[in-house]
Formats: sequence, C-alpha cells, structure tokens
Amino acid sequence: MGEINSDSVFVEDGFGEVVDVFRSHLKDGLEVGASVVAYVGDKKVVDIAAGYRDIARSQPYTSSTPVVVFSSTKGITAIAIHIAISQGLISYETPIAEVWPFFAQGGKGSIMLGDTLSHRSGVAIVDNDFLTLPDVQGWDLVIEALERQVPIWEPGSRHGYHLRTFGWIHGEVLRRLYNRDVPSIFNQLIAVPLGVELDLSWSQKLDGSIAEIVTDPPSVDVEAQIDLEREAGLSQYSISAIHGPGRLFAYDQRWNEVGYRSLAMPSSSAMISAETLASIYKGVVSGHNGIKLLSDEIIKEAIRERSRGVDEILGRETAFGMGFALAPMIGESLPPSAFGHPGAGGSLGFGDLEAEVSFGYTMNKMASALINDQRSNELAAALYRCL
Repeated sequence: MGEINSDSVFVEDGFGEVVDVFRSHLKDGLEVGASVVAYVGDKKVVDIAAGYRDIARSQPYTSSTPVVVFSSTKGITAIAIHIAISQGLISYETPIAEVWPFFAQGGKGSIMLGDTLSHRSGVAIVDNDFLTLPDVQGWDLVIEALERQVPIWEPGSRHGYHLRTFGWIHGEVLRRLYNRDVPSIFNQLIAVPLGVELDLSWSQKLDGSIAEIVTDPPSVDVEAQIDLEREAGLSQYSISAIHGPGRLFAYDQRWNEVGYRSLAMPSSSAMISAETLASIYKGVVSGHNGIKLLSDEIIKEAIRERSRGVDEILGRETAFGMGFALAPMIGESLPPSAFGHPGAGGSLGFGDLEAEVSFGYTMNKMASALINDQRSNELAAALYRCL
C-alpha cells in the first residue's frame, strides 16, 4: 500500500508535493483506497489514486471509482439550489413555505431559504424515532415529519449544523421547483451539462464499480454509541442530528448495503468519484465541458460568511456561507476564499475562485471525524503550497 500504481497517476510539474503527501498517507496505513484530483483553471494538475475499492482488497481504486461521500453531497445540493436562484425560481429571501406551504407548520412560516442554507433555521433535526429505513427511502414520510417539526431554537438567532435536514429541506424545495425527483434534478442541472457520473441513489450501473466503505469496527451498535455519547456530554439534539431519524444512522459498513445506498439523501448519499467531485467544482469555478454552472457574482454572494462561531449541534467552531462550508469547517488548512463541503470520514470537494482551484478527494477508509480530516487537510495544504 505504500506505492501508487503508475497507471493511476498524473501530476503536472511543480505539484509533486501532493503526491508525496498522498504516498505518506498510504505508507502510514491511513488509506485502503483513495484518490485526489485537482484542477487549476482549466488545467488538471493532479490525478492520483491507489489502493483497493473492496474490503477484500482485490479490486483497484481509481480516480473514477464512485464511493459514498456523505456530507460532501451538501455542496452539490447547494450548487443545485444556486442554479435555481440563477434561473430566478427562488431567492435567499423567499420563505420556504411560499414554495412548500405545509412547511409553515410548527412556527416555521417565517423561515427563509437563506436561513436553511446558512444552518440558522433551527430545523436541525427530525424528531421522530419511529421512521424506518423504507420510510426514509420513500421520502414522503420524512417530509411530513419535517412539516410537523418545531425549530429547536429561534430561527435566525444562532447556527447549528443541519446534518441531515439540510438535504431534505432543500431537496423538497428543488422537487417542488422542478416537479421532478431530486436524483433527476441533479442529473438535469449538473451531471448531464458537465458530462459527469453523479448518482444520488443506487442503480445497477454501480454494481461492480462502487467502493465499499471500510470501518473499524465494521458495525456500530447505535444504542450503545448513544449511551457513550451521552456520557461524553453530547446534547440530545446533537445525538438526534447524528443518528436520527429513527436511530437509523451511524458511520459504519451499513452504507455498503443497497438499502442505505438507495436513500437518495441530498445531505449524505451521493456516490461519486474524485474525478467527478473535482469536475463539479471546476464547473462552478472555471467551467467544465464548455459549461459554467454559476456566474462569479452568484458564487461570491453564496460564499459570503453568514454563520460563524460555536455550532449548536457540533459544539465546535463552524462557518457557512449559503449552503457552502467555509474554513475552518471545510478544512483548517484552507484559505477564506475556498468553499465547498467535507464529508464524514474524510471526503472533500471544494472550489476557490481566487486561486482558480477545483479539488476532489474521496476514500473508503472512514476516519472518525465528521469534519477536518487529517488526510484531506494535508493534501489541500500541499496543493496550495504548489500554486
């Protein structure tokens, strides 16, 4: 695992430090399979991959290997919402209930799109322990639970990571704006124009190519984990955000099951490669396949800081623009101009208009951190030192 297959490496002159860092992670046993792809402007400067995409360690991991990227999905959802904004379908000041009338229940009538995008709405959990995996797959029952949900703080008064609700809220907004299911909207607005492979839900074409998530231990007893988290002082709201609804969620190898891969969660379940992740941000920053998804003006407004400070859910400093994570949440090594989203376990996608950088890192060995993964931080820092 200390060596990179020569067939899976492309590095532009001057960017060798990124390879050195990547190789050090392999040598130190921090990876099973991983890839990093980066562009500066229109030029690809890094495309490297190594290791294995399966638990048995028999199938190679490449830069085109799809894997569940967890909350890196949120950056893609934010891009889709901003495309809708660019088309004049909605604005930051639009009350969610104007598009989705039943959302007004539970005192949510004044919550605007900008509140949910900046994680300030207070609708950070789905307080329902009875939802099952098929319920979540079916979408409608989760949406009905969100309609009944009461904000857990006064909307706009503070911020806290909408760990899963970010996806369902903005997914339902997109569904109502375009009258299509969210996976189809992602394809329509992002995948097809850019010519990339982007799957929010399971399809047979992924069979035999998707990477298996690798965790230690392989499975988590959610109830036991919750007991440990309570003993450690986590609030009930934090626990609900991480494991709910229905105490269905933990970051273990359950995500290799078709049931979890079929959830179509715009917060968490995109199955994409490092090449796709970097290409999506390239489509935002400088254009890809002849398509620039968003104007620089929209991006600059989207990444203007709206929330910073101790996060009500995570209990540590986070910062957000409109849907996009900013440093330090996106990565402690990244500059203020970088925007995107990290994923639990380590994945990271981001762009930077000032540096003209587009970056995608995916892996299948899950680290314990929800944010600020050592590997992605070190790879991104090395990339910036090479500019």
